[in-house]
Amino acid sequence: MNAYHDNAQVELLREAGMTEADITHSRRVAGIAVGLGSLARVAVDLTLVALGALFHDLGKVRTDGILHGVEGARLGRHLGLPDGVLDIMEKHVRAGVPLEQAAHYGLPPRDFSLASLEEKLVIYADKLADMVEEPGLVASVAEARLRFARILEERADLAKDEATRARYLACAEEVEELLR
Repeated sequence: MNAYHDNAQVELLREAGMTEADITHSRRVAGIAVGLGSLARVAVDLTLVALGALFHDLGKVRTDGILHGVEGARLGRHLGLPDGVLDIMEKHVRAGVPLEQAAHYGLPPRDFSLASLEEKLVIYADKLADMVEEPGLVASVAEARLRFARILEERADLAKDEATRARYLACAEEVEELLR
């Protein structure tokens, strides 16, 4: 069974206090990320992708702010989640913030840059899910993929800021290149 459909994993999220809306979003992210990862021309750890996507927003049980990735990883450590999942949880906020920009965002002084394809798949899928969940924006993940750059250009709320937008675009470009 896929990790994002594993009732035991979903129950862990519920027990931690995650809302049903956040669980639904996380399951959507996992489905998109695993779907894209299965199309990649290179090896992808789909279990890591599924678990990272499923748990990426766990920190929202403590804060909806920029630190929800860091808080989620802290909670994830207590749950015994693997390091790769914790990395995804920490790095997904603002699409992988480099060390020199961390203080600007109020993040701890470390490098949150995306390193693995699995991290990039989850971050890209998270933003695609945001687009699909936005009423009237796109009708499908396929449309979100096709219009990704344009949407981030037109929707500052989804792009957050120019540096984050650039990171999202680089992430999307790298993932999409591996799917061609």
